[in-house]
Amino acid sequence: MGEKGQKDLLVIMPAYNEEKNIEPVLEKLEQPEIAEIADVLVMNDASSDSTNWIVKKHGHYFAQTDIYVHATGFEGKSIAIQEAQVLGCAIVASEINWEQINQDVDGLLCVLDAKAIMEAVLDLIENPDKRKRLGEAALQKTVSFTEDIQLLDQLLDGEQ
Repeated sequence: MGEKGQKDLLVIMPAYNEEKNIEPVLEKLEQPEIAEIADVLVMNDASSDSTNWIVKKHGHYFAQTDIYVHATGFEGKSIAIQEAQVLGCAIVASEINWEQINQDVDGLLCVLDAKAIMEAVLDLIENPDKRKRLGEAALQKTVSFTEDIQLLDQLLDGEQ
């Protein structure tokens, strides 16, 4: 174990439609010789099968996450942010994500700078009520692509 009872390793495993494979892998990672030194975080990439349910059953998901940090210079609409919102995580994101995050309503936006990100994360660590409020507001967001589909239709039809 590391400092303050933290485990020495964090295993991050992306998953997409892995219902046939993921359970045996998680069971191996839960063996005492691994579980004593490593936490496992599975990031489900919007699977359409039962991957999400299997991962939640094992408890290796965003549900264990209090703060999600999304530091990127450009990405467009982020599925990872949407997943964090659906799971009620307080989110710190770079300001490029303004379309998905309402500042101090359902997350915190900051410049893409290590100091600014650290200050936002520390703000949420030191203010558990704020962290909870932002996470609850994120949970209330509706994930919908209706506007995106309408915009794409307009572009394809030559409208603007």
